[in-house]
Amino acid sequence: MSICSYLYGAQGADAPDRVATAGLSTRVLNQRSYPLPSALEQKVTYRKLRRGLSDSSTRAMRSGEAIFPYTCPNKCYHELLDTRRRHRPAGQVAAAAIEGDMDEQKRIRTYKYRLYPNKTQQMALGNILWAACTLYNHALAYRKKRWQESRHSVTYLEQAAMWRDWRNEEPADNPLRVLNMSAGQQVLRRLDSAYRQFLKGKRGMPRFKRLDRFHSVNYKPGDGATIKDGRLYVQNVGLVKVRWHRELPGCVKNIIITGRNGRWHVCFQVDIEDAPRPVGVHSGPAVGIDVGIHHALALSTGGFVDSPRHLEQAQVRLRVLQRTIARRQKGGQNRRKAVRQLARQYERVANARRDFWHKETRKLADEFSTVVVEDLNLNFMLHSGHLARAAHDIGLGLFRQLLTYKAVEAGARSWRSAPETPVNCALAAVVSFQKR
Repeated sequence: MSICSYLYGAQGADAPDRVATAGLSTRVLNQRSYPLPSALEQKVTYRKLRRGLSDSSTRAMRSGEAIFPYTCPNKCYHELLDTRRRHRPAGQVAAAAIEGDMDEQKRIRTYKYRLYPNKTQQMALGNILWAACTLYNHALAYRKKRWQESRHSVTYLEQAAMWRDWRNEEPADNPLRVLNMSAGQQVLRRLDSAYRQFLKGKRGMPRFKRLDRFHSVNYKPGDGATIKDGRLYVQNVGLVKVRWHRELPGCVKNIIITGRNGRWHVCFQVDIEDAPRPVGVHSGPAVGIDVGIHHALALSTGGFVDSPRHLEQAQVRLRVLQRTIARRQKGGQNRRKAVRQLARQYERVANARRDFWHKETRKLADEFSTVVVEDLNLNFMLHSGHLARAAHDIGLGLFRQLLTYKAVEAGARSWRSAPETPVNCALAAVVSFQKR
């Protein structure tokens, strides 16, 4: 018996049968459309649920709450169910759409703008990045030293108090004074988050960073950075010219200043109050999408979307720049210029790829009400010696990421089907199940 049979109980006994005949098995259930039965505790044991659901999802179901996070509407949330292939039958749909209460949720969007500082302001911004990088490395060194000496870790609150003392030492000659107090706290939070991810096994041990690998500093609005008279005011820098290529809506929560390859940008994290269109309002048809290398997207309507292959088109220029770097003397000024030119060329490729997928996902979200995408294993493609460059060039992971939130805004549903299931079959089963 499938997990749907356990969850629906006697009230929805026919629902899992319909799903099973279509070769589907829902991974995320919508509490609004299918309320949990009152006799759930008697019908589902903890041992049975543990085979398919995480501990947090089990506790949420026992308490009668929704089993999806409120901050992730209409997103395939892989932590809710076990995604190991050996436990999934052939033809199983990998994910289902999540419908949340969109009116009560807030969306955090990031808007990026180009900065045009003068030479004096560029030096001041570079000094701020240097101070943030120095603080990060100093705090990391203290954590490692503390662990080696006493086998005790350091919390963020302890290092935040240390940062206050470090910043107040010799105020006249202390180079760390150019960094705002709250901005330094954000640096320490970044280090603490890196350690937490390391202890959870999600990433490696935090390492010391060079200045050319430390690109951003975070400010709180009104505390070190704010918008004033159409320009960005930064403490110890002044008013910096901003190119406002689009309107900035909502309430600004964070201000992130980034410097990369000689160019400066500012990112505003905005809390948007306007709720997106509710799921189900979209009147467009449904479509199934098969992803691949030869054709980036193959639609069930018969159309194809081919990637422009921006990296392949730029290979001639990239080879010339790489040979130029090889001829330059290490440590020389000309070598640094050549490295910067190569980095700028890669940045152009990434910007062109992102712009392409922004436009294509917007078309899909506006035209179709239900989008079923093949859940292809991208890690296999990215680590293959024959497919790695083509897979990186197409950027299918970016396609999934952008399609997810654009479908939410348009009121559409985004599903994923298992690779062994034909997309047309999965699309027909999903549509038929939604109509019942």
